[in-house]
Amino acid sequence: MPIARTIVLQPLRVLLPAVLLALAACSASAAEVMADRGNGDAFIRLAQSLAAAEQARRLDFAWIAVAEMAGEYRKILNDSAAAAPHKGSSRLKLARWRQATQAYLAELEWLLQRIGAVAEVRVHVEAGQLVTLLVENKPIVLSGPESSNSRLMQQRILDTYCELYDCSDILHAAADPGSPVATPGKGSWDIAQNRGFRYATPDGMVFAFSSLADRAAKEALCEQIAGELRLLVSLLREAKRGGFVIDWESLEVRPLADSDKAYVQLNPAGDYLRETLPRLAGTDALANGGLDWTRQMVEQEKTTPTVIRVDRLAGPATR
Repeated sequence: MPIARTIVLQPLRVLLPAVLLALAACSASAAEVMADRGNGDAFIRLAQSLAAAEQARRLDFAWIAVAEMAGEYRKILNDSAAAAPHKGSSRLKLARWRQATQAYLAELEWLLQRIGAVAEVRVHVEAGQLVTLLVENKPIVLSGPESSNSRLMQQRILDTYCELYDCSDILHAAADPGSPVATPGKGSWDIAQNRGFRYATPDGMVFAFSSLADRAAKEALCEQIAGELRLLVSLLREAKRGGFVIDWESLEVRPLADSDKAYVQLNPAGDYLRETLPRLAGTDALANGGLDWTRQMVEQEKTTPTVIRVDRLAGPATR
């Protein structure tokens, strides 16, 4: 049974957002999403080192990686079996997604049996972050069904491989510090008769109010939104380093049903993250200026103070 096509994940990602909310209650938590930058760098260094390694090492790495991918798809299939969307259209989309995922899982399981007999396996790192296996010159992108869990899968591949081989030179190499988002300290009030009432943070967020009523509550709200926007910037920077496209026109944050997590859609292709962002998920902070500030920070442009309108945002945080 030859591999008839390049093994990539895009066809499944197109369907994934349509069934995400139905699966949210039973999907594994992504609380560790984008955690531990150093371990991610170690995985990339390992993949880069395998380009010149002996074939036995590349075969072992390929088998471990494909086995982990198959495990991820098998788990999400098992989780999705409990989903029961109310809408007929959602049920149809879920059924189509499950069918496509089952077919892809079958390919991965067949490939696991094939790896030991192939003539050659190569490992390639695209754009410094995207790891691809070339099995008899056919590419297989190493990624799971959920972009938010890809880093955790990479860590398991790294751990298993390093139980077989000495990885001390890779694990002890200096890690790329990345671009962390610092916490610059609390903001301060700027009260000017001709501009109204503003609460400004040191990193350029300016929250505008029409009155100073409930000043303490408004200040707390501003700090909560500012903290979540900084977290979102860190997540998006990490996703971008990982090779995921961020489409600013379609990026949105919305709550997941029966969960304290929020769904962060990265692009129309269906790549997404999950993180605890109650104020961004429960308000219009992004639409009212927060997205402009976030884009400047992620793209590392010259930042300018960005006004975020918050008079209509002072409702309780949602789960």
